[in-house]
Amino acid sequence: MKKRTAIVSLVIVLLSPLLASSQKAFISLGLELGFPVGNYMEVGNMGVGGSFRFEHPWSKHVSGILTAEYIQYNTKESSKYLQEKFSALPIQFGVKYYTKEKTVYPEGIYFTGELGFTGEFYNTTFTGDLNNFVDTHHETYVGVCSALGAGYQLGIVDMGFRLQTIASKNSGYTAYYKFRIAVTIR
Repeated sequence: MKKRTAIVSLVIVLLSPLLASSQKAFISLGLELGFPVGNYMEVGNMGVGGSFRFEHPWSKHVSGILTAEYIQYNTKESSKYLQEKFSALPIQFGVKYYTKEKTVYPEGIYFTGELGFTGEFYNTTFTGDLNNFVDTHHETYVGVCSALGAGYQLGIVDMGFRLQTIASKNSGYTAYYKFRIAVTIR
């Protein structure tokens, strides 16, 4: 009985911000464009991907966010025989601050800060003379990531810019700029 009471109490405490808030949680689905800085410039020029964001208002100015995205960089050919591809899958938790007080749904200029983990995926393909030999190598790494950004929410459209940084065993410390345009589903 004590265990059940403790579990119910824990659930109530965790859900209390949801129950106390008159604002509603929502999701957004977006298109991401990334431009690498540092080590990632060796692999690709521009990245294209998609993102999913869950946002729950905590107060009239602040929301909690969970962002998951996938971005793949265009192939940058090192030589006619060697091709490298890079993709990343960051999953981050963070805070979103709106400069304008919100009622039910947020609007206006906002600033974000996020922390999380990312998967890095490298694919290298070597093709021999006359295409009679092909060697493919795949590597996967996990790193710590963070993102700082700003944007503007107008109705169901969310437009933002972020600086994504990643620290991992493989690539060291690197970054890329991301532009996001998303549709909010409420």
